[in-house]
Amino acid sequence: FIYNMPFRGIAKMMNGMVSMEMAEGILVMVNGHFFKGLGQVWRGWRSLSRIAKAEKNAAKG
Repeated sequence: FIYNMPFRGIAKMMNGMVSMEMAEGILVMVNGHFFKGLGQVWRGWRSLSRIAKAEKNAAKG
């Protein structure tokens, strides 16, 4: 639990640039499952980019 705290802190302090899913993926990568964690980080980034795109489109029209 103690080792997970810095990664959760990254997600909370980055003001939406890093999601909890991405932080969990980084933790998995550090724990020795690099490609599994990389997949989680990638999925988290894609979901953030979709949300940002939707918000941008909503602001336009």
